[in-house]
Amino acid sequence: MNEYMYNIIIFFAAISISEAILCLFGSTLIFLAVAKFSYLQNATNVFVVSLAVADLLIGPIYAMVYEPVHLLWPFSFSNSTFSAWKMGCVAGNTIAYLGGCLEMLSLCAIATERFLYIEYPFRYATIVTKRRAIIVTSIMWVFCFVLVIPASTISVTLRPGDMCLNGLAMDVN
Repeated sequence: MNEYMYNIIIFFAAISISEAILCLFGSTLIFLAVAKFSYLQNATNVFVVSLAVADLLIGPIYAMVYEPVHLLWPFSFSNSTFSAWKMGCVAGNTIAYLGGCLEMLSLCAIATERFLYIEYPFRYATIVTKRRAIIVTSIMWVFCFVLVIPASTISVTLRPGDMCLNGLAMDVN
């Protein structure tokens, strides 16, 4: 591995770790606020908490665990561990795609909920309830799992010596 490639890997690892720490801090604040204050336990914040969980998938879990390890893995281990590395690449991509799907749907749900609040102010309390918000959030999670798991486990073409970066196989030799 040349020095240029090494510097790129260190740069991406530093960004990933910084992102993970900020994401963990922000999501923790959301969880603590909703848990501590009962008036924050409403339909809107069901979607906000779902968004925070999706951020945790993308931030600390994906960025801190997957990216730095899998950027360096092909250079650190022999070809005998290649199948485990390929499986880790697929698992990391699954987490990334699942988190992205959940983030998009959570943001859509928040926007729809806010639209209903503005457009139907007198009927809002009967249209949007905490129970319905939980049902919609559950449907979003199931939909993302059903959509992402099969799509992300399609065979990734990786060879020993390749670098797994966001589902792309990069030849570093």
